[in-house]
Amino acid sequence: LAGDRAVYFEKAWRYHMLHVLALLACAWLIRIFHCAAGRGAWSAQLAAICFTLGIVLFSGVLYAMAIIGGKPVLPLVPVGGMSFVVGWVLVALSAFRLPPCKGNSE
Repeated sequence: LAGDRAVYFEKAWRYHMLHVLALLACAWLIRIFHCAAGRGAWSAQLAAICFTLGIVLFSGVLYAMAIIGGKPVLPLVPVGGMSFVVGWVLVALSAFRLPPCKGNSE
């Protein structure tokens, strides 16, 4: 790949890998919520859905543009980008809603 195609592929790969790590963080948050009476995991679950949708729409379209060439037919890249943003907001909401620790209370 050369030129614009290489730029598209590199950007798709970078966002893909970053949001795979975000999906792992969502799995960790969901596990914490389920261990603490099973309530409140909806925001982390919705964030995981948003990240998955963002990977498919944002990175997927950029991968296609890098491999096939040309411009996308539909404006799916911005929709995928907004999905990433919504996912990060939901992760922040989940972090503020974490249950208290049940560790040592000295």
